[in-house]
Amino acid sequence: MNIDIIGSPFTKRLSEFKNFPLEINYASEDQSLLSLFSSPYPATMEDLDTDDMIRLKNAYRELNRTHYDHFTPSSSNWLMIELSNELNDICEMEASYFNLSTIKLLKLQKDLMVLPMIERFRKLKSLLDRFASFASSYDKVILLKVLPDGNSHTEFLNAVYALLEKRLDNVLVLSIPSITMEQKAEKVPLEILDQLNNDLKKLNSKNYDDQLLFDERISDNFLSVFINHVEKRRYVYELYKDGQKLAASPAVDRRAYHFRLEQPGKYRIRVNILDSDVNARFTQTYSYEGADYQNGNFSYIELPRNNVTWQLEFLIGQHNIKGLVGDPYEYPEGYDGYTIYLQEEVPYQEILRADQIYERTFEELEELPQTKLAELAGTINQETASDRATKQYILHLITTKKEDGEQ
Repeated sequence: MNIDIIGSPFTKRLSEFKNFPLEINYASEDQSLLSLFSSPYPATMEDLDTDDMIRLKNAYRELNRTHYDHFTPSSSNWLMIELSNELNDICEMEASYFNLSTIKLLKLQKDLMVLPMIERFRKLKSLLDRFASFASSYDKVILLKVLPDGNSHTEFLNAVYALLEKRLDNVLVLSIPSITMEQKAEKVPLEILDQLNNDLKKLNSKNYDDQLLFDERISDNFLSVFINHVEKRRYVYELYKDGQKLAASPAVDRRAYHFRLEQPGKYRIRVNILDSDVNARFTQTYSYEGADYQNGNFSYIELPRNNVTWQLEFLIGQHNIKGLVGDPYEYPEGYDGYTIYLQEEVPYQEILRADQIYERTFEELEELPQTKLAELAGTINQETASDRATKQYILHLITTKKEDGEQ
């Protein structure tokens, strides 16, 4: 089976490992999807200031968009995508997008703007239809979810992967355990590479009993499962707690489902396949210690370490919170009228952690009606690039809701 790869040094290491089960037709590493689908910036190798042949080759291919030409049309059956390159510094130059490290190699420097994370997310979202059309030429698309441990932008990657999962009909998903940025390529444990390649072999199996059925995870207070079977079927998902059935979904044709967990215990999901002679299957059993905030509610918000963000200001305005969690010595008079508490002074389960602020904000933005979004947009002064990008995203949401007929 042939495969194309849009990946990173991690996927290169994976594909060079001894038991990689697929034949590579073409692979692109270290390039953002934004760059891959941008208009080219014609450049020769003489225009680039480096003696490193690998950097020279990669920069030349990115600027001239030669990677995309190899993918279309492609003779491969499958496509693998791994998105950690989206964490590279991406810049906009002449209405196209490139790695900042590539642009810095140009001898003749151009005007450019480094994209903040929110702007990257918005532009990737606007690319979905085009990318889905590109991906539809493959029989199956594998999302390889590498989420580096300890990275402040893990929530951003999760959100982009979620967009692709929902938009691509022919998608399969493989997740790997959290790894540090230093491990991501050269130092990743060999057992992870071995397991991933065994999972790829199962995905390619014709024997249903040998297929990898689930991609599953427990995160915060949700247990989720994704079915790695492309053909359309109907499922009933059941949640079991400590061996007893607790809840069940209606019959659905969705391959992804999640349950919110509220009480400590041991949980797993039973997947029932309707209109089929395939036996029901369970996920693994997961121990759950309790919600970080019950039913989505919280009484305290942890202050971000680097700076106070507009997302924090937004959430403070949306919720009746009792105080903020941080360093009281940094804010001796409190912040915005709120007392600053040490973490040990308040119930941990009532804290919205700083690394949850980003995802929580955008979940709530998408739920706001047009009028509230318009009011919020009017309060943004656009003094920084991040402010401008935020306002553009909110205006994009307003336009989307109008297209959907919201009053």
